[in-house]
Amino acid sequence: MSIFNVVTFVVRPEKQSKATQLMKELRGHFFNNKEIYKEVKSMNFFTQLYGGTYGTFIDLEEYDSFAACEEAQKTMEKDEVVMKIYQELIELLEPSTYSINVWKSLE
Repeated sequence: MSIFNVVTFVVRPEKQSKATQLMKELRGHFFNNKEIYKEVKSMNFFTQLYGGTYGTFIDLEEYDSFAACEEAQKTMEKDEVVMKIYQELIELLEPSTYSINVWKSLE
């Protein structure tokens, strides 16, 4: 059974290029440190292309279990690079649009 941690938020148009740059840095950091983030099965970042709310970003992380998701979150909280990027991202998004949901696949 897969667990998906889904983070969504909206960034104003004038801040979208900076948000895209930060998301690419974050993705690169994860892929360059796979041994640290061994619980993460997959990680993808998306930005809205058509329909919905303009400026929406999605961070989609896949784990084998909720325990693996929690373990990865603890690791991220101790990672200075991740926390620096998150701090910069938080300043760019519209706070009322920030959402974190954990989903499980149907079997």
